[in-house]
Amino acid sequence: MKLTFFLLTLSMAAEAASLRGTVRNALTRATIERVLVRLTTPGGQSFEERTGTDGRYVFASLPGARFTVQAFADEFLPLEAATLELTAGDEKRDYDLRLAPEMRIVGRVLRAPNETVSAVTVEARVKGEVVSTDWTDSNGVFRLSGLGPGSYEVVATRGITWEPVRSAGGGREMFTATPYEQPVKLAVGEKAPEIAILLKRVPVHRVRLQLTGKLATLQPVSAPPPQNVYDITNREIPANGCLVMDDVFAGTYKLLIEGNETKPLTVPVRPGC
Repeated sequence: MKLTFFLLTLSMAAEAASLRGTVRNALTRATIERVLVRLTTPGGQSFEERTGTDGRYVFASLPGARFTVQAFADEFLPLEAATLELTAGDEKRDYDLRLAPEMRIVGRVLRAPNETVSAVTVEARVKGEVVSTDWTDSNGVFRLSGLGPGSYEVVATRGITWEPVRSAGGGREMFTATPYEQPVKLAVGEKAPEIAILLKRVPVHRVRLQLTGKLATLQPVSAPPPQNVYDITNREIPANGCLVMDDVFAGTYKLLIEGNETKPLTVPVRPGC
């Protein structure tokens, strides 16, 4: 019995595959420690190891299979998934991986040329899709991280300190979502520019509508998106039919009553109710 078990153990060891290699910085070729290397089979079985101080990883006992290879490390972009096929008994050495350092866009948000503003959400977008987000700190500084080479639209989108203020003409103004004036381009080996976004302030209006129904919604057509969409979405119409909406940006809106579109609405609108 003992001999049978011993022979079976030897057979299983002989059939196991192994994989080892080194993870390096794609730019400097320096080794990277504490990288998580993950192998996943099509059936969902997963194997994980971390690199040591020398940047090396070792998988000593793997089944023969087709693996998806991934690697993750702080301050580096995740490795784009690669495919590796191992057969039983394979001993694959020097399967080296390269990780690209992540890039960052750093900047400040200002409410006036020399006045920073905190607690503002800033987004990096690619073709309208948000790929990185940060809040400005007490010095108005934001850091958009986890980015690779490419061109990004940077937008200050909202903040808890964007209350309406009195304008010089006596009306009310409010900050609206403000993009940086040009795309920010990141390239390998080049230092990312530090940018400053000066928030754009535009007039806001009180809208009074005489309506029949229960719920009303405004949808911007040619107007800036509201800072708080709940201010103009599914607003309950009072019993007297006079609905008041504050802090609405100028522009054209669709007016919907219980989801049914009525005639377009232009803000500012007069007379009201």
